[in-house]
Amino acid sequence: MEVGLREIEAGEFALARRDKIPQEKIQVKFEALSHLVPQLLNEIQDNLYHKAKQFRDAHTLKIDRLSDFYDFFADKEEIHGGFALCHWNEDPAIEAKVKEDLNVTIRCIPLDVPSEPGSCLFTGQKSPRRVLFAKAY
Repeated sequence: MEVGLREIEAGEFALARRDKIPQEKIQVKFEALSHLVPQLLNEIQDNLYHKAKQFRDAHTLKIDRLSDFYDFFADKEEIHGGFALCHWNEDPAIEAKVKEDLNVTIRCIPLDVPSEPGSCLFTGQKSPRRVLFAKAY
């Protein structure tokens, strides 16, 4: 929102939507601000959330082989913006080794992914669920 002496005197303000491309800019009367601003903030929040969710979904890969995991994260030349959903036996030593080797850590245990017992990618031991690995920057 642009606010300056000119805008205050005119009672009209420019609001810019920077979450959309091309960017939108609208003129709003002072009287409409209290109604319009909360509505716009909700729209912006929804828009940013959906973009982030689409990115996450498009860049998340289920990995079940250790070689695929290392290939997924090994590229040192490129910034890696992906997430690997893998089985892990909950051993902190394994997590430390992966961090040392690839600078990859467990980012979370997703609640929206069904529990799926399997075998730990790193040891072959039982794993109660998949966890999400990613690089930290």
